[in-house]
Amino acid sequence: MGFELFIFTFIMIVLTLIYNIGRTEGVLDRRKAQTQALFKENVLKKKLEKVAEDKVKFSKRYKIETMCLQAGFKLTYVEYKIFCVASAIITAIVVGTVMNNPYLAFMFFFIGFVAPGQIINFLKNMRITKLENQIGAFMKMVIKRYETTKDFSKALELTMVEFKGEEPIYTELKQTVLEINLGKPVGEAMDNLARRTGNKYMERLADYYKIASSLGTEEVRKKLLNQAYDQFEENRQIKRLLKKEISGPKREAYVMLGSIPMIILYQIATNDSYIDFMTNTFIGKVGTTFIAGVFIGCVWFVNAKIGAPLD
Repeated sequence: MGFELFIFTFIMIVLTLIYNIGRTEGVLDRRKAQTQALFKENVLKKKLEKVAEDKVKFSKRYKIETMCLQAGFKLTYVEYKIFCVASAIITAIVVGTVMNNPYLAFMFFFIGFVAPGQIINFLKNMRITKLENQIGAFMKMVIKRYETTKDFSKALELTMVEFKGEEPIYTELKQTVLEINLGKPVGEAMDNLARRTGNKYMERLADYYKIASSLGTEEVRKKLLNQAYDQFEENRQIKRLLKKEISGPKREAYVMLGSIPMIILYQIATNDSYIDFMTNTFIGKVGTTFIAGVFIGCVWFVNAKIGAPLD
């Protein structure tokens, strides 16, 4: 019995070693393949970034990357364009196949291309609006702490702790404190914070800090930094009145947009030949393309103009 147990144990050890050796080689092969693929992707990405630097104006690249940052995404201009192209191809194929409409597929190729930008812009507007409700408290707290500590980086760090759990301001403050701890000048870190939050009064606070830090008079520093907060509060009061006035037209615009798909659903429910007519006849395909184009255009106008944050 002891000999049989020994043989069984020996066989199990051998089989385990064989299995692990083969598995290790498989894992190594997969890691090598992943590394090679990642290397190729990085090389291609660098080539595209080089082309973008040569062909695209810096202002345009900066604007796109700023929009992504304000929406909460760290995307380069090249990465953004890759998403746009992929969205255009996938959207055109899916819509053209499902609707059996080449005209609609052609139009949705362009719609799919601009869709990521519209979605990111919509998220940016929502995020900036939420940040505006938090920036006032942050400015007041950091200015008061700066007056006490005489150290703006320390004031930022203490204020960040107070906003823990309050998003998205906490994430942005955490990023700013991290940049300062890594050696970036406070003024530059504040400029980056202003860029990510998309608030011009945060930008003024950054500019006023850079001026105040070079002045020797404590009273001047105090008054200068408080100017940014006072201007923010004054602007907030004006915006509150404007929001009340524009809330009615904004709500009506969204109701009108929502009525278009409701009418389509009503036609589908009451007319058995509606889907066949709109998807299989020439007039129906052209009509569907026109309706979709008007609807997308209205959505863009509402989001870009009526629904955008007040400036």
